[in-house]
Amino acid sequence: MKVRSKIVQTIVFVLASVYAIAQTKTATWEPHPEAAGLTGFELWESTTSGTFPSIPKQTILGGNSIQTTIDKPGIGRWYYVLTAHVMEDDGTVIRSDPSNEAYADWKPVPPTFTSPVIASKDLTDKKTIHFTWKTDRSSNSAVQYNRIGFLPKTVSDASYVINHFLTASGLQPNQNWFFIAESCNGDGCDQSTGSFSTR
Repeated sequence: MKVRSKIVQTIVFVLASVYAIAQTKTATWEPHPEAAGLTGFELWESTTSGTFPSIPKQTILGGNSIQTTIDKPGIGRWYYVLTAHVMEDDGTVIRSDPSNEAYADWKPVPPTFTSPVIASKDLTDKKTIHFTWKTDRSSNSAVQYNRIGFLPKTVSDASYVINHFLTASGLQPNQNWFFIAESCNGDGCDQSTGSFSTR
């Protein structure tokens, strides 16, 4: 028979170091130094401190695991505990007591423009304009452009990127134009306005 697992010592949350489509956090922990025969862990999630559901949010296989990534569950404060488990020879799963309780605040983090929007003429076609800009978080791209007195047109790209590039073509020559560039993710949007000429 395998030695039953000891309690997991700590669970600490840190922000993920890489931007993603939506916010993520990384949960890290340290198994008890006397724990033996661990076959995995389970992460439990709740909106209420001290009350957790009967089914874990994640099952993490591997007794040597020390972290897992949590996708954004929704705006607000969420609570987490971790249990360790071993599997007996007969297939019975035995869980440790839960770890200390940790919480994570999930807040909306919309993208922010980190560079001005550049509207540059195509080198071979004066009726074509390229829009470029950067954001601090991955987000989509859209530019609405028009002349005074005319209905606006829009070019867009739903891909989530940090370096944005859009093209407007077939523009009337010798005209002044105005535009609104926008980038959005699941948490909100940022905009920038400007103008250009096809003269």
